[in-house]
Amino acid sequence: MKILFDFLAIYQKNGAAEYTRRVFYALLDRIEHAAHTDDITITCLFDSHHLPAYTEMRPDSLRHKYVDFVDIQNGISAINAQNYDVFFFGCAQNAGWNPQLEELTCKSILVFHDCVWEEFYNNDINLYLAHNANDMFHYRATGPRGKKVYWDIKSPTIRFCRWLLHVRRHGVLEDGYNMLQPALALLRKREDNVIMTVSNYSKSSIMYNFNVKEDKIHVKYSPERIYTEKKSDAKGRINEKLKRLVDGKVKYYLMVSANRDAKNAKKALHAFESFTKIKPDMYAVTVGYGKTLFKNHIDLPFLNDIDLREAYKNCYALLYPSLFEGFGYPPLEAMKYGKPILASNVCSIPEVLGDAPVYFSPIYETAIFNVLMVLNDDNYSEFAEKSLQRYQQIHEKQESDLTDLVNMILGVDNK
Repeated sequence: MKILFDFLAIYQKNGAAEYTRRVFYALLDRIEHAAHTDDITITCLFDSHHLPAYTEMRPDSLRHKYVDFVDIQNGISAINAQNYDVFFFGCAQNAGWNPQLEELTCKSILVFHDCVWEEFYNNDINLYLAHNANDMFHYRATGPRGKKVYWDIKSPTIRFCRWLLHVRRHGVLEDGYNMLQPALALLRKREDNVIMTVSNYSKSSIMYNFNVKEDKIHVKYSPERIYTEKKSDAKGRINEKLKRLVDGKVKYYLMVSANRDAKNAKKALHAFESFTKIKPDMYAVTVGYGKTLFKNHIDLPFLNDIDLREAYKNCYALLYPSLFEGFGYPPLEAMKYGKPILASNVCSIPEVLGDAPVYFSPIYETAIFNVLMVLNDDNYSEFAEKSLQRYQQIHEKQESDLTDLVNMILGVDNK
C-alpha cells in the first residue's frame, strides 16, 4: 500500500499542524508494530520552499524504512504517476495555497478542521472583531533586543484608517472561501473521497456552508497533541515570569493564544479588571497578548511545551472566552490537571467540554464578570472534579477515534 501523507500542513506550528503530526506518528507506530506491513510506505508530500516547522520531520532529519518524501514542486503529474492508494490531507484549509492538489487522482481523506471564515461572515463576528481587535489602536514595532514596543495611536485619521483595515480584514469572506475550493473540487473528483472533521459542530457547519452530503463527512475528535518531553529540546528552563508566579503561589486565571483576535482576550481582560477590584489577590495571566492592561494583568511570551504545562498545572482556572472553535485544545489541556474551566458557550465548546465548565456568552463583559464571581474556594473542588472526569471521557474518545482514523487511512474496516 502506498500512502501519500500531507506534510504541507506542518509548515508552521498551529492546531492543524499538531493534529497532522499526531496522526502521522500514530500511523507510523501502527505500521511498525503490525504484522505484514513490509509492502506499506508513507510518502510525505512537502514543499521545498516551505519546510516543516518541526525540524525532526524534515527530509534531512526523518529517516525511516517506511518513509520517503516527494516535493510538490515536482508537479502533480509526477506525483500521480506514482499511483498512490490514498492521500491524507491534514488541513484542507491549506488547499488554497496549493490549488494543484485538486488534480490528485488517488482516493483522498480531507480534514476540514472548521469553517471559521464562513462562520465569522455569516454571524457578523467580523464586524465585532473590527471593533474589538487587540492591536487596532496600537502601533507595534521591534525595539531594542527584539522587544516589542507599543505606542497608542492618538490621531483620529490614523485610528479611522486602522479601523477600516480591520473591517476589510475581518469582513472579506472570499479569502477563506477560496482557500477551501480546491479541497472541495478534490472531494467531488471521486465517489470514495471523504471529509474528516473534528466535531459534530464542524460537521454541521460544513453541511450548512458548502452543501456537502452528510454521508460524505466523518467525525473523529482531534487527538491529544504531542508534547516535547526532553528538557534539552525546550532549553530545560522555566520562563522567569512564570517561575515567579509558580514560586510565589500566585492565584491566576490563564488565557492562552491571547494574541489571536478570535480568542477574545481583550473583552475578558476588561471584565477581569473589574473583578480584581473585588478580588485583589487574583491575577489574569495571558500568553502572547503583547502588553499588559492593568496592575493584576501579567502577560507571558509564547511558551515552550514544558513551560506551557507548568502554566496549566499552576493556574487557578482557565478562562476561555473564544468566539469560535472547531474543536478547542486548551480547555482539555487544563482539565487534564484538574483545573476548573470558565468557557464560552459557543460552537463546538459545549459539545467537547460537556457539563464540566461554567459557561458564559463571550460577547458580554458582564457575563464574563459574572462567571468569575461564580467560581470560588467553596465550589472549586466540585468544578475541578468535573474537569478531571470530562477530560478522561474525551481522552478515551480521542484515542479510540485516532485508532479509527489510522484504520481508515490503511483501509481497515472499523466495524
